[in-house]
Amino acid sequence: MIGTVLCGRYRVQEAIGAGAMGAVYPAWDEHMNRAVALKVLPPGSLEDEVARARFRREAVLPGSLSHANVCTVYDLDRCDGIDCLLLEYVPGKTLSEVIQSGRLPEAEILRLGEQLARGLAAAHQQNILHRDLKPGNLKVTPDGTLKIIDFGLAKYFGEASSAASASVATPLTESRSMVGTLPYMAPEMLAGSQGDERSDIYSAGVVLYQLATGRLPFPQPQADPLIHAVLNTEAPSPRTLRPGLSKGLEQSIRRAMRKNPSERYASARALAEDIARLRERRTIRTPMTVAATAALALAVLLGGIEWRAWANRYGRGGCGAPRRVAIAVLPFSSDSASPGQDRLAVGMTNELIDALTRVDGLDVAPWEAVAALRAAEKSPPALGRLLGIDAYVGGAFSVFQDQVRITAHVVRGPTWRTEGPSLRYGGRVADVMALRDTVAQAIAREVNARLTAADRRRLSAPRSVVQPLAYEQYLTGLAVATSREESPLRSAVTSFRRAIELDPRFAPPHAGLANAYYRLASEGFVPAGNAMPAARAEARQAIALDPLFASAHAVLGRALAAAAEYYLREPQPALEEARAAASRALALN
Repeated sequence: MIGTVLCGRYRVQEAIGAGAMGAVYPAWDEHMNRAVALKVLPPGSLEDEVARARFRREAVLPGSLSHANVCTVYDLDRCDGIDCLLLEYVPGKTLSEVIQSGRLPEAEILRLGEQLARGLAAAHQQNILHRDLKPGNLKVTPDGTLKIIDFGLAKYFGEASSAASASVATPLTESRSMVGTLPYMAPEMLAGSQGDERSDIYSAGVVLYQLATGRLPFPQPQADPLIHAVLNTEAPSPRTLRPGLSKGLEQSIRRAMRKNPSERYASARALAEDIARLRERRTIRTPMTVAATAALALAVLLGGIEWRAWANRYGRGGCGAPRRVAIAVLPFSSDSASPGQDRLAVGMTNELIDALTRVDGLDVAPWEAVAALRAAEKSPPALGRLLGIDAYVGGAFSVFQDQVRITAHVVRGPTWRTEGPSLRYGGRVADVMALRDTVAQAIAREVNARLTAADRRRLSAPRSVVQPLAYEQYLTGLAVATSREESPLRSAVTSFRRAIELDPRFAPPHAGLANAYYRLASEGFVPAGNAMPAARAEARQAIALDPLFASAHAVLGRALAAAAEYYLREPQPALEEARAAASRALALN
């Protein structure tokens, strides 16, 4: 399958998962220019009635769903004799993998739990029961979004069940046999009932229990003892397994897992609202010193940056450094519902940060520090204090065919309120680099930063026209290029390569590809002997195309230093060249 093109449009990449119902491949839709996932069935599998009905159910039922926390189903098709389901490509880890990697902070459990409940509420609103909620059917993307996947055991209920489910009804859904995964099934379903929305809520409670404690509420490995325990005994209190857990979270988990459905939450929306209240109370009550410590630790972990050094150097109460205007750029959102727009918005956030760091009078908080605090959902005053900034910038970025729109607003301390009108700019995608510099210049003026003549020349310099699809691919790669996980980094490589294919003279994707190669090698995902020479070659190509591109010099320096010191044991000249490249990057930015 890998490397083949199905239906004349889906170019298949590496396999990302396999199971009884087939393999899942990331693919590139060459008609729509977007990443997709293809679930491909083994040959002849649809000859079995149950398998055929399950596959059709997985396509038809969630087809009516459009929600940030539910994987979108695009189509069910037969391509070149192969049955496949066309899905939204969801990068990241399953919740099973997240649980196995270690205990999560309670704030993260609440954040993921609320997303799970809201996605479930969206399905229930469309009269769809999932019936197989479990960590393996939940995906967490690199930006922390939880998505419900795999509706292979779903069914309609209520008013929709009699008419709408006729096209997907099978012996599997209409028989009295148990449907689901035993440890996550509600007692009434184990007893032979078909269940309702509250059965899904029970399963969500089991997932929350496992997130909170690191184990299942009923860990019996054999089916009969497990079913007996679920029907007749109470699970251990989560707080006995994790004493530091809040009483509020424990109560929410226990209520979701009541054996009597009438004692559970009446709806998934009610569960989501309860968790949202717990999150709000936690934010208000968390001591600032604890929040600052947690944010600092996460920032250093995510980016390997000296965040404290940055805060001391430029923040309030700094160590005698000249006081200039310190700002942070929050992750931009998208005001479009089109798939992939959020990733483009994140990419534009990084682009704006890069442009703003070229202004001598501005000190811009590192992306990793801002992302860490945003993940902890700090209030604007707390965000300002922790980052030591005078203002922060928020906004939205969207692409509509060959046009782009950038909207930005500035929020200043100490009141942390938006003052003045938003900055709104639009133009052709081909001119987006010049448009980005225009927005950066406007933001600098808005925060009263000192703009030197050199700053104005840099931000007003003519920019080459960019091939629109190449720029979209570049932003798509940039959005995940800072990850420390293998799958997002490989996705970034794919996006940067496509950008280069579309516009070989566009320097930024060459630098992005160099950085992705470097990170894949430094994280141990690929052999350094293969990746580091490729990283250096791409960085040098970016510099040849744009000698003033600081990021290209920076990644060249990193790749040379890594090769000289750790990986390839190259001679001293490589280290000297690395030092020269780093110095050039600092001089430019």
